[in-house]
Amino acid sequence: MCSNPIFVVGYMHSGTTMLVNILGEHPDVWRVKGETRFFSHAPLYRLRYPNLENDDTLRDLIHTLASGIKWSGADMVRDETGIKRDQLDAIFDSVKLTREYATVFRAVFDHMSRSAGCARWTEKTPTHIFHISEILEAIPDAYFVEIVRDPRDVLASKKTRRASIWTTERYTSTQRPMKALALAYDPFWDYSVVEIGHSSGTEST
Repeated sequence: MCSNPIFVVGYMHSGTTMLVNILGEHPDVWRVKGETRFFSHAPLYRLRYPNLENDDTLRDLIHTLASGIKWSGADMVRDETGIKRDQLDAIFDSVKLTREYATVFRAVFDHMSRSAGCARWTEKTPTHIFHISEILEAIPDAYFVEIVRDPRDVLASKKTRRASIWTTERYTSTQRPMKALALAYDPFWDYSVVEIGHSSGTEST
């Protein structure tokens, strides 16, 4: 088992991607691809993989976690080339007696980290900041790194993202409304970020 996995958390556009990339450059740290959103979206994982006593369902969950997850709203998309059969079998053998969601989550990334010759792994899901107690219950040796940025800079970054969503060719016309809802600046939702930041005396970092 790898020791002390590192969870990078914080508000979106605060620099979490930059931070996890820096940590992932260390030769002993393997970086999880994408945002798993595992603890944030736990009900969706349980809905999609309802019975881990079923070997095929357990293997499918392992495959999904190990393949690099991208989320679009409530839909998960995975890279089908992300895991080899012998890796899947090894992870399956390590969790077939417990068959618990969080155990599978850790086992997948422990195995991937060891396969890459690393002693630990790091994962970045900003919203995991709301699930620290759940993560510690499942992974008691976890470390957390929270990045804090002046909320005014965060909102300025989100405004730039909003403009790019509607002009970039990266998204289709049907994808843009959902991306704007999930990622871009919203004056009603994000106003609270500035208010909380000012009331707590947040400084730029």
